[in-house]
Amino acid sequence: MDDDYAEQLEEDLLLSNKKLKECKQIVNEKHNIILELRDELNSLRQELIEKDDFLNSAKKEISSLKKKMSSVIDEIECTREENSSLETALETAREKIQFYGDTLKQMENEFRTSQRKLQERDDELEDLRRNMRCLNERYHSLQERALLQESKFQREVRRLISEAEGQCPSGKYQHRRFSAQVLKSNDFENGIGYKATRVFKVLVIDLQSSTSRKKNLVKGIH
Repeated sequence: MDDDYAEQLEEDLLLSNKKLKECKQIVNEKHNIILELRDELNSLRQELIEKDDFLNSAKKEISSLKKKMSSVIDEIECTREENSSLETALETAREKIQFYGDTLKQMENEFRTSQRKLQERDDELEDLRRNMRCLNERYHSLQERALLQESKFQREVRRLISEAEGQCPSGKYQHRRFSAQVLKSNDFENGIGYKATRVFKVLVIDLQSSTSRKKNLVKGIH
């Protein structure tokens, strides 16, 4: 019985040694893991320190950027105010430009209307000038005709008076009376002298009418 107990103890001891070895192996593995974790922790601490330094530097930069941003915001506000003022001035300028544009269009329309009226007046003036030239030509033509007819009439009258003087009795009074009788006679009225007198009167009337129209045209032009 003691042998059995001893064997059992021996087996237990062997099993315990085996388990102890396994535990030592596990402890060694865990120790190695702990060492690795410690190295990683140290590495992480170093990284954390570096990141903390970087964070502090970033905080400083952020603070500086905040100051710059505040300054930029102030500048933006000033710029907005200036832009608002500029927009107001621009709107006023646009309104003025629109007003000046409308005024310019109105002036252009008035200018075109004035040009058209001036052209019409020029056309009327040109027509009046043509009429004046025609009337002047007619006037000179009628004047020449009147002078010719007057010359013929005077020659005819002198001829008739000369013939009458040849037939007239002596005496100044009788000569005048006979000349008057000849001028009033039916032969004279129905002859060339009467025709010349009538033509001369017609020419004189035409000349007077032409002169009157010419004066009226000149007044109209002025």
